[in-house]
Amino acid sequence: MNEILSSIKRKYSGNSVVKHIAEVLYLDIGPDQISHIIKKPLYGLKVAAFYGCHLVRPSEIMNFDDPSKCIYCGECVILCPYNAFKLEVNDKESIPSIDLEAFPTLIKEIEVDVKKCIPDCKLACQEGCPFEA
Repeated sequence: MNEILSSIKRKYSGNSVVKHIAEVLYLDIGPDQISHIIKKPLYGLKVAAFYGCHLVRPSEIMNFDDPSKCIYCGECVILCPYNAFKLEVNDKESIPSIDLEAFPTLIKEIEVDVKKCIPDCKLACQEGCPFEA
C-alpha cells in the first residue's frame, strides 16, 4: 500500500485488519449467535438470493473462500424449482442447511439431475452451480 501512496507523498503506518462482511458474520459472530436473533426463519421457502459479485469480494486477496467452489450448504437444493439437486448426508437424503441449521461437514454426495434443469433458468444457483446445471 505504501508503494502506491508514495506516488502522492503519503504513507500509512496503521495496523488495521480489513475483513470481509462474510468473514465477520461467519467467523467473528457465527451462525449460532445469528440464529438466536432470527425472529421469522425462512425454512421451506424457495427464494433466489443475489449477492452482487459475491458481495463485491476480492476473494483471491482476502483468502476467505473460493466463490467458484461449492461448499455443499444445500442452498441449491432449496433454490432449484425443478428439484434437480439431491444431497446425501450419511447415506440419507437431506437438505443440510435446514436439517443441521449450519454448514454441513458430513456431506458425501451431491447429484444434479440435469434433465430436470431448464436451460434458460435465471436463478443464482444456475450460475454458481459447480455442475453447470
